[in-house]
Amino acid sequence: MHTSNYKRVIVALRLNGATGRNELSGIFKFLERNAAWDLHVAQEADDLNDALTSASPPDGVIVGLLHTDKTLDLLARSAIPTVAIDIGADRFAGRTRSIAYVRTDDDGIGRLAGNYLLSLGNLRSIGFIPARVRRPWSQLRQRAFTARLVQQGRNVSVYSADSADMPSLSAWLAALPKPAGVLMAWDGLAPAVFAAARAASIRIPGQLAILGVDNDTFICDAMRPTLSSIRPDYEQCGLQAAKCLERLMRGIRRMRPIVRCPVRDIVERESTAPVAPATSLILRAIDFIVHNAASRITPTDVARQLGVSRRLLDLRFREFHSSSVADTIAAVRLEVLKTHLRETHLPIGRITANLGYRNSRSIKNFFKARVGMSMRAWRLVHAPNQPLQV
Repeated sequence: MHTSNYKRVIVALRLNGATGRNELSGIFKFLERNAAWDLHVAQEADDLNDALTSASPPDGVIVGLLHTDKTLDLLARSAIPTVAIDIGADRFAGRTRSIAYVRTDDDGIGRLAGNYLLSLGNLRSIGFIPARVRRPWSQLRQRAFTARLVQQGRNVSVYSADSADMPSLSAWLAALPKPAGVLMAWDGLAPAVFAAARAASIRIPGQLAILGVDNDTFICDAMRPTLSSIRPDYEQCGLQAAKCLERLMRGIRRMRPIVRCPVRDIVERESTAPVAPATSLILRAIDFIVHNAASRITPTDVARQLGVSRRLLDLRFREFHSSSVADTIAAVRLEVLKTHLRETHLPIGRITANLGYRNSRSIKNFFKARVGMSMRAWRLVHAPNQPLQV
């Protein structure tokens, strides 16, 4: 350790993104009016490793995302006052002295994102894209985001981070019922997600509203359209980390075990602009189809009910719903047919006649092609206790 009045401190933060840069800004803000530090900013994880194993180790360390397993193992065995930013205490198992933890409020991020996407009002589906590599902060955001939406009776589709290739991501985005809203674990995923949406011909924000985390302006402003993003208070994380380290280096032991830093707000940009009014037309059309599926309605009936031309209705469906009006009617009627097969004792011929299917062979072929089995076989599987009716 050093005997001068200045404490030698190593800061290891990843500075190629908004997170680390803002945390460093918070540390500088603390130093402007408080501590006398000889501050060294590690450019690579190896720089910190070398400092920890040198004959003259630092008096204190602030470590964030710029670390390796070797770094964390060295710190776990060290007695050097250390503050870990957004690193779980499990990585320092067995170390109980001269260490403090500062964390971003990842639960708050997840809840804020859930409330925000719910506020958009007419989203038919909501998804979450985690970090490609399993990270605790990504998992915490996903958990809180999902819990908030489940509270409101909404399901969340989670993309499998193991499938990082463009076709898989495009297919997942295309399968979300539109309009959809998606939260990305962090802004760094935006280039890949936007490219996957373009590859699938998905319009942002018309069909897909996208929200990121970090408010990394370099990324957010470069996206087309620009990216809306949650702004955590990373500067406050850096400031709190500096305060904790100063106390540790002074030998003050009574400290909160974990200091949590709040979320500031959401910076709204083009990617979550209000979904085009045309989507309300689709929602009204689907509502009419669902409530009239038991009768022989046609796309023309739907257009007439909504007071628009058949051509415009077909255009809007293909833009926002990824299927035609006729296909949507057929899909909804198929679900009604399944309900009757499962919940009534009527013969199959009577059911199809009641639902307005005039050609029994045609509907039987259609059912088998869509479901993979005959109506009789499907009924045996899904309503095994019913009397056999064909």
